[in-house]
Amino acid sequence: MWSIPYTLLMEIEETAAQRFGTEAYSRMTMRDINREIIEPCCRQSGKSYALSANPNGLKVDAFITHSWDGIFQDFVQAIRTAFQTSLTKPNLWICAFALIQGDHQLIEQQVGGKDSSLDASPFVNALEHASQFVVVRNSKTDLYSRIWCVCELIFAKAFGLVPHKTHVTGPDQFSQLKTSCLDAQSTEPKDKYRILKFLLNEHLHK
Repeated sequence: MWSIPYTLLMEIEETAAQRFGTEAYSRMTMRDINREIIEPCCRQSGKSYALSANPNGLKVDAFITHSWDGIFQDFVQAIRTAFQTSLTKPNLWICAFALIQGDHQLIEQQVGGKDSSLDASPFVNALEHASQFVVVRNSKTDLYSRIWCVCELIFAKAFGLVPHKTHVTGPDQFSQLKTSCLDAQSTEPKDKYRILKFLLNEHLHK
């Protein structure tokens, strides 16, 4: 229930472009948007951006998997492209807006850092209830060099979202790479350990 409407994402883009200027905005990543727009909102409300905008919550339609290193303007355009022919625009589960943003301890509490099964993770819960899985690529970072993106792909497959309920959008600079999950990184090293442990256990049981 921690989604934002498609229309709200478009409004955030417009607000950011006006606030920072077109040139500066065109260079901003999700990390910049988080620091300048999302975190201040979370500090003020004590809630995630999504719940600040919709206190009763919004059911997830489309789960968005992406890297925070990508340019935010390109991220929004990729989502716009993915749903340009959809008459009804979906509610979007985007981690930056879904979680309460702040220091590492706050994020760890929400992600469920002590649960090695990953079942308590909000990412997994959102994926389980999503009807679409949207892979938003970018021109700066290989998506699957990030361990949480690997994790999201694995669970999206497990929940039947891949391949028939999956949209792939954004530039394809890294499409020819053969990326190993062993090399994937995470902001919190313990997250990589948890996810690789899960993947190893799953492989051994099959």
